[in-house]
Amino acid sequence: MCWCDIVSKAKIGSLKNLGNGMEHSLRFLVEVILGLSILRVIINWIFGI
Repeated sequence: MCWCDIVSKAKIGSLKNLGNGMEHSLRFLVEVILGLSILRVIINWIFGI
């Protein structure tokens, strides 16, 4: 096992972590947008706007 193997494994690991982080933030954004749109629909329905 040479140093280039360690470097490539570290790069793959950091890319996986970055991908997981992006996936989580995207999912969070989608949930926020869905929640806001549902809230707006409910508010419009209640106040009849």
